[in-house]
Amino acid sequence: MASRPSRPHSFAWPWPWSSCGPWPRRAGRLLLGALVGPALGIWLSLVAVQNARLGIASTLMALPPVLLIPLEYAAFRQRISRRGVAGTLVALAGVALLFW
Repeated sequence: MASRPSRPHSFAWPWPWSSCGPWPRRAGRLLLGALVGPALGIWLSLVAVQNARLGIASTLMALPPVLLIPLEYAAFRQRISRRGVAGTLVALAGVALLFW
């Protein structure tokens, strides 16, 4: 018989789950984040479209995947390729040009 692993398999063991407390608390936080996050994001994007020019608002709404690249490195210590860094810098420079 195969021996059981000493800890359960997880996609990111032990972070972030080990610091969130017991399972009911984690489930509550996950549910709260799943409901509030998208609702808040959509509401704020509609406010942006209503109060700003459409081109600028849509550009800002397309930036989160680009901005998450440095956060991925900070959280998971995954190596970011030169191509990813160059793409992030080009995207941020483009947004800066729109606001200039």
